Amino acid sequence: MKIRSTHIAYGFLLACLLAIAPSLRAEENLKAEALLVWGTDDAQSPDTKFIAVDESLSKKLLKSPYRWKHFFVVNRQSLNIPAGGSRKGVVLSKDCSLDVAYLGEDRMEIKLIGKGKLVSTHKESLAGQCVFIIGGASENDTAWFVVIRKSATIVASSQSK
Repeated sequence: MKIRSTHIAYGFLLACLLAIAPSLRAEENLKAEALLVWGTDDAQSPDTKFIAVDESLSKKLLKSPYRWKHFFVVNRQSLNIPAGGSRKGVVLSKDCSLDVAYLGEDRMEIKLIGKGKLVSTHKESLAGQCVFIIGGASENDTAWFVVIRKSATIVASSQSK
């Protein structure tokens, strides 16, 4: 049996296609939300605009090392970021904003900015039901938290067009 040059060429072409196939799949978007949460021991929020966090997040915060008993959402921002993309200047309050980059495969880089200055940078995964929480002390024996969690799902960008 002779091996023809066309068979070699087809074999080479097939090998090349198989090598690049993983990069041909649709890029994914990260659908997440960023929350500014206020923690306190008071059962009622002093501001009627703040609503209690949902039960799932409340359970996670109550099981965490944080000592506060009640948590209220001060602000909520939706994030829809393509793989390799970023969203800068996600404003959570007059003093707090985020720069969020989606690194792909549920990984993100979050830059916390307080009063216009970079406070911290974190690279985290939101795989599964993971929730990313950054916290700090506030006045009157209360605390603030920035919570980032996935929205319903990560979907292929081709589906969202």
